[in-house]
Amino acid sequence: MRNITISFPDDVIRRGREYARRRSISLNALVRDALRREIEREERIATDVLLEVMASAGGRSGVRGWNRDELYER
Repeated sequence: MRNITISFPDDVIRRGREYARRRSISLNALVRDALRREIEREERIATDVLLEVMASAGGRSGVRGWNRDELYER
């Protein structure tokens, strides 16, 4: 894991430390988990949008099925 430096206003650091202390975690863990959750939330939203687009596209391959030999016919 790599270390980075992030700047926050003093009051945010103070409140963050208090919040983390009440939950028996470090401020570092609090920030790391919050960032991870935000990234995962954004990825879920992007996935949901993609699935909605795919569902609304209406594209179908029809009832025709292919077998392996037909797909790789040479």
